[in-house]
Amino acid sequence: MSTALRRWELFGGSWRVLDDGEHSGEMVIALLRCDGGEQVDELRCPPQRL
Repeated sequence: MSTALRRWELFGGSWRVLDDGEHSGEMVIALLRCDGGEQVDELRCPPQRL
């Protein structure tokens, strides 16, 4: 797991995979608020980085 995702979890947020990168070559992770799950940002990276 990336450092960014670990820090997000440490501060109470959650995350969800939007695209696993199998077809697009780019993994997309939604960063969700801790108080209701609203998406506030996205993390994009090559699948092998996570």
